Amino acid sequence: MRHIGILLPAPTGDPDNQAWVTAFLQRIQELGWIDGRNVRIDTRWGTANPARIRKQAAELAALTPDVILAPGTSTVRLLLQATRTVPIVFPIIADPVPGLVDTWRGPAATPPASCCSNTASAESGWNCLSKSRPT
Repeated sequence: MRHIGILLPAPTGDPDNQAWVTAFLQRIQELGWIDGRNVRIDTRWGTANPARIRKQAAELAALTPDVILAPGTSTVRLLLQATRTVPIVFPIIADPVPGLVDTWRGPAATPPASCCSNTASAESGWNCLSKSRPT
């Protein structure tokens, strides 16, 4: 079973992030990924407190998912401190090059297979994840 981790920089129930997660879950279901059947999805909600998000990032990385979806620079930076082996998809970052990726062509030294967008849309994140179909 595939395993996706999601780390959000907001408290549980935050309307914007909840809508974003709901849209993500609906889209992957349309692609054939069903939570509990052929994919396991672990979601961690943070707060404005960096220590709390750091703890959530470490917990999520320790689960060794196949990929972690993390919108926002603050979550990605903390995930990079927690793991150098789990790919991180970050669809909502204005300019990831300073400190998150070496160039637009690829990720920083690690983690492998990072994906980014220079728009406020999660569309590129969907595209990255949708290239993978259940078998």
